[in-house]
Amino acid sequence: MVDQMKWLVKALDEGNWNCKQEGDALIISPKISFIVAVVCVWTLIGGGFVVPAILIPERQLPSLSLRLTLISLGIASASVGPLILRFVWGEWRLNSSGIQFHYFYRRRTRPLLGWGEVERLRMGLGWVLRGKNSKVFIPLHELSSDGRRQVDEFLREMLSPHFDLTTKPIPGKKVFQFLVAPSLGIFGIMTCAFGFIGLYLNHSIFHSIIHPILVMWLAGLWLLIVIGLFIVHAIILNLQAKKDNPWRFRRENEVPLFDELEIAEN
Repeated sequence: MVDQMKWLVKALDEGNWNCKQEGDALIISPKISFIVAVVCVWTLIGGGFVVPAILIPERQLPSLSLRLTLISLGIASASVGPLILRFVWGEWRLNSSGIQFHYFYRRRTRPLLGWGEVERLRMGLGWVLRGKNSKVFIPLHELSSDGRRQVDEFLREMLSPHFDLTTKPIPGKKVFQFLVAPSLGIFGIMTCAFGFIGLYLNHSIFHSIIHPILVMWLAGLWLLIVIGLFIVHAIILNLQAKKDNPWRFRRENEVPLFDELEIAEN
């Protein structure tokens, strides 16, 4: 058990994203193994809906509409991984001139945001930089401890002459309250939903007690609830992160308090 915990801690410390040096530039991008793992996890979740709908005999699952619903839910779940890869993830390039980001398969490159053009920033799980009507998020939490330190030191070297970058540690109680506990609750709901559907599909005695149409609606409702909870949790984390880490403005561009509150609302 101790060895397994050490392996888990080491795996988490290694991070899911790469940070490598190329000349004077730092390049941040997801590891191939992490990309494959994410796609496989969402494919397995989708398979959890599709495989029973295809393999369970008709006498145990006579409802065609329930089969089609399970297949649709499976396809929708399996498509999440590729959609994240195409529309969310990409590659960050940081050098002495500024920072640049491009998406993987759309190959669309955002214009370079120079360090002198950064008007304000926010620090937390990552760095959020705003300037020149653009926003860049650098995901430090996905990097290994060495990668986080390397990128953090680089950003501080580039931006500390113009920003106050002092930080305060986040209390462990707040981390459990806003991150650990809600995540456990959401995954608990997911486990219960999969367990119920598995029991229903594998034991025909439940078919006479609960109509397949009802189970079909319950499966769709559970999926929507879980997606909704993930979205709500992400929104709450984002709001709390903004509260704990307010915008930091360039020293030569300090704004009055009422202007800062107006910007925070936007």
